[in-house]
Amino acid sequence: MICPICAAENPDTATLCRSCRAYLQDRVPSLDLFNTLWGLVESPGKTFHVIARSEHKNYAFLLFATAGIPALASMASLFRAGELFPTLLEAMFAVLAGGVFMGLVSAPVVSVVHALVVRLLGGAWSFRTSLGVTSYALAPGAIIGLVLLLIQLLTFGMYYFTSNPPAATIKPVSYWALVVLQSLVLIWSIGLLMSGTARSCRLTGIKSALASLIVIAAAGTGWWWATRKIYEGLLHMS
Repeated sequence: MICPICAAENPDTATLCRSCRAYLQDRVPSLDLFNTLWGLVESPGKTFHVIARSEHKNYAFLLFATAGIPALASMASLFRAGELFPTLLEAMFAVLAGGVFMGLVSAPVVSVVHALVVRLLGGAWSFRTSLGVTSYALAPGAIIGLVLLLIQLLTFGMYYFTSNPPAATIKPVSYWALVVLQSLVLIWSIGLLMSGTARSCRLTGIKSALASLIVIAAAGTGWWWATRKIYEGLLHMS
């Protein structure tokens, strides 16, 4: 943006001119959760611009914590961790508590990784911007993922976390339909991360896609490694 007072160049997320301190655009003190989520559906680029400009990244840690629950449930299903728990209620409690904890821990780690990758690719970077972009990109996984997890538990029960018999053999149509829906939600989140990275960090489409894929690969590898170590530790204790 060009300041109308002193003609200095400013980032498009700036509220005040960095030269003469004149107001360039309205402040965004905080984010409204519902309006922001709806904006991600209607106009992701414009909404991420507002998220980048917001002074407080409201609900960022909440979205990470919520997204951690279905993410950990998927990992528990992958490792057949239900064999560690005698009842479905205990398995659900472990997934709920562990997912929230791992989601909260992931928030600063993923944000730092995102900011570093953006910096290496020559974009405008900051921890707060990366926190806002990554957390709201997780919104579909956080909200729809919880709904799909509830459907999976109601459909398969404890068999979702075990392999005796595998859930895919109990109700194969339901199982694969839910897998397809989960994949679509993941693709949606990846698309939002690319859009948010391009709009908020001023990267080209190719660089924003590369940054997003690197962050997703790093986060996925970290989650897999951490979950695997926890599973092996619990298996050894039992």
